Amino acid sequence: MKMLKLHKYVLTISSTVILLAITSACKSDKGGAGHAGHTIEMPQEHTAIHLNRRMKLLANIETDTARTSWMGTQQAILGTVAIDENKTEEVSARVSGRLDRLFVRNSGEKIRKGQALYALYSEELLIAQNEYLNALELVQTASNPDQTMLRLLSRAKKRLQLWGLTERQIRSLSTTRKADPKVTFYSPASGYITNLKVREGEYVAEGTPLMEIVNLSNVWVEAQVYPNELEYLKAGAPVEIEFEGYPGRMFKGIPAFRSPALEKNSQVYLMRYKVINPTGALRPGMMAYVSLSGAKVKTLTVPKAALLFSEDTAVWVETAPDQFEMRLVKTGLENKDRVQVLSGLNEGEVVVTSGAYLLNSKNIIDKGASHTMPGM
Repeated sequence: MKMLKLHKYVLTISSTVILLAITSACKSDKGGAGHAGHTIEMPQEHTAIHLNRRMKLLANIETDTARTSWMGTQQAILGTVAIDENKTEEVSARVSGRLDRLFVRNSGEKIRKGQALYALYSEELLIAQNEYLNALELVQTASNPDQTMLRLLSRAKKRLQLWGLTERQIRSLSTTRKADPKVTFYSPASGYITNLKVREGEYVAEGTPLMEIVNLSNVWVEAQVYPNELEYLKAGAPVEIEFEGYPGRMFKGIPAFRSPALEKNSQVYLMRYKVINPTGALRPGMMAYVSLSGAKVKTLTVPKAALLFSEDTAVWVETAPDQFEMRLVKTGLENKDRVQVLSGLNEGEVVVTSGAYLLNSKNIIDKGASHTMPGM
């Protein structure tokens, strides 16, 4: 707390020093010229001051131009990152048995396709392996195996495949001729383990859900839209989405689903956007801000940084080299960077975007509060 107060104190002193330096520079310039009325008088509703190059540097004056650009109404709604259900694969037990070993321990573990998931001890698998070995031996020892023998071998192999053994495991079984009741099963996809439902030592029946594997190369952003915000939704139009963990970085969201009716027991519609996530940086549960844009119009705009707010809204305009005038303006639509100007400015006029408050402070010192923007 002490450090915060000290920081504010230093900032206050710094601003005061700059302001005094500017004022001192003004007085020095006036005194050198020997004129008491050096400041140009303006009509009552206008306020103007003059700064030389040195004073502009001290005040860190930066400018931009009022220009015509496309401006649309915008609305930001809150959303949440969710798993793309189309990228989810459930892993179930292919055959009954006891979970001898789990190679993944916690939800959230990253796994690649073909990586070992679990080992199952199964009497059924042992019997099926022996049937395959018997059929294989029958075919290989027969001088002229008939179709019945070949079909028997094919059915035995297919059963092992249906129960989850890979081609590599079956080839190994053919080579070693040793059946093993403990068989390792591998991941069918790459992704992250979610909803791990079993523990080592448990007995599972055929079809028992064991875990889920989620591929986060795509994610969903789910947002709730109120009826009065539907005007911002355009069929199939992508949107910009910013995530709490990555401020300032915009992602493209593609509409994936829109509920046709209000959600049950609420007054909102569910919107779902698909976001490409190649690095896996976006994780389920992250907060998101969805920017919805309405109809656009071509209008006069200035940067938001140019505005001074009080009872009225004003900007400082550079009316001539090194001469600045305060102007009341009326604003309308706005987006992240710019704001629509309905009156008070013309296209091409130069507005101050940095140092405007120091200009206003100097004006108060030079002319008194009665000449400043009302309410400031």
